Amino acid sequence: MFKIIGENYSDYLLSSGDDFILVPQENVGKIIFLKDHIDHIQCIRNFKKHIFSKEDLIEYIVFLNDGTSFRVISDEKIFLKIHHLAKYTKCENTENQIDKNIFIKNYLKLFAPKIPILILLLSIVFAVFVFANKLYNGSGRIFSGEPRINIIYPQGESIKVQNIENGLYLEVQSSGFEPKKIEILVNGSVIYQKQNAKDIYYQWFPPNPGIYKVVARSQNDGKDLLSKPLTVYVEAHENQSARQGDLVSSSKVNATKVAIGNPTTMYSDPNESEIIGTIENGSKIDIVEKATTNNSKLYSLNEDLDLYTDGSFIKFKKGEIFRLYDASGDVLTLMYRKEDSIGLVRLQNSYLQKVDNEEWYKVVYNGKEGWISSFFTK
Repeated sequence: MFKIIGENYSDYLLSSGDDFILVPQENVGKIIFLKDHIDHIQCIRNFKKHIFSKEDLIEYIVFLNDGTSFRVISDEKIFLKIHHLAKYTKCENTENQIDKNIFIKNYLKLFAPKIPILILLLSIVFAVFVFANKLYNGSGRIFSGEPRINIIYPQGESIKVQNIENGLYLEVQSSGFEPKKIEILVNGSVIYQKQNAKDIYYQWFPPNPGIYKVVARSQNDGKDLLSKPLTVYVEAHENQSARQGDLVSSSKVNATKVAIGNPTTMYSDPNESEIIGTIENGSKIDIVEKATTNNSKLYSLNEDLDLYTDGSFIKFKKGEIFRLYDASGDVLTLMYRKEDSIGLVRLQNSYLQKVDNEEWYKVVYNGKEGWISSFFTK
């Protein structure tokens, strides 16, 4: 057990394993390596969860070398491991700290004879609960967790889309079962599906302004599993005419590249004025023109960072390029290139430097001409 209860780093979790790394739950900011970064530890108290608990819990404050600190409650095992990472630990017994409380002692003396009867009753209730669950849900499910499917990005029950040309990234996650197929439905119609995947990412482009209901669906034991619906409010599209002042340079080219995206969107011009169509991930595209604009959505990373995203730790190097997807205050949702697809990561603006120019390609795909950012090619 490890739980931060102070304000500092309150949204951080301790990673699994022996590395002792603090990871932000919302993937905002860099992770914190505790090894070689702890100055000292100040103990506050030790206690038990309840009178029958055998586990000792310890509340203490961890002071880091950078002057920050956090208050935490953990079990004795984790405390001892973190203790070995600190320069020193201050744990002094106070007069009001006693190991055995007289009230608890008397309470146990009164209650102890009834413990066997209570255990028997609880065992019977648990056995009935297990049997009922197996009859209703099928064997083995009670311990594997209730099968669920959820739209985990964007979060909440509703979202407003102001820039229809950017579309909406959807992230769906399943748990408690192995889905053979996951579908995304908009207003009852399937817009995307993927076989044999626990999680899916999809960039959906609303066709028109309006209100849409988005639901994820799968099947388990022949029964439909549905996520909570996400209501999407799409505002009227502002018709943007191409702004010549944004264009820095352009030239004719003759090249072939591969598109990476979920999928990649083609626009009428580098200002993203109008959506022409989409390009499937991994498709070959012919490039006929190249342009550079100062209407850039690119950002460069200021320093090396290890971030926890897409279920694993990813090392990002200083100078790595991201592309803006959405912004909320000083926290940006950014797209990054991961091998043959696009991923999402959230990062504070202070870790980033705006890139002045962005390169665009005029491409030909399935007989259509349109513009895509070079960010979505390899």
